[in-house]
Amino acid sequence: MIDVREIIARIPHRFPMLLIDRVLEIEPGQRGVGIKCVSINEPYFQGHFQDYPIVPGVLITESLAQLAAVVFSEDNNSNEDRPGFLAQVNMRYRQPVKPGDVMKLEISLIKKMGRCCKVKAIASVDDKIVANGEMTFS
Repeated sequence: MIDVREIIARIPHRFPMLLIDRVLEIEPGQRGVGIKCVSINEPYFQGHFQDYPIVPGVLITESLAQLAAVVFSEDNNSNEDRPGFLAQVNMRYRQPVKPGDVMKLEISLIKKMGRCCKVKAIASVDDKIVANGEMTFS
């Protein structure tokens, strides 16, 4: 298990853009499972939406991308195996994520293509898929 302190040591994201709280399972360079505990105190809920707060889909995608960055960040001093930037995203959003939800994040390597890699990504709440798809990093 990787806690938030180690996540911060592995990826450059900081509050308010650090969107994963813990990594529960990791096979470096292959797959990972993490969580994001969604709180009403998240800054984006002030405007998305005041009367019906939901996590923006792009931030669900970003949470999954951050998990991928942790999975591929074996060596903090080397960017060799670490995805640098999202190059392509193909996601489907199925249900809203609300304050109080614990979002389970899962990524697994589909294929590596030189300095690029493609991953399968799934976000779920209470064992129901809320978003899924594929992401390519370069």
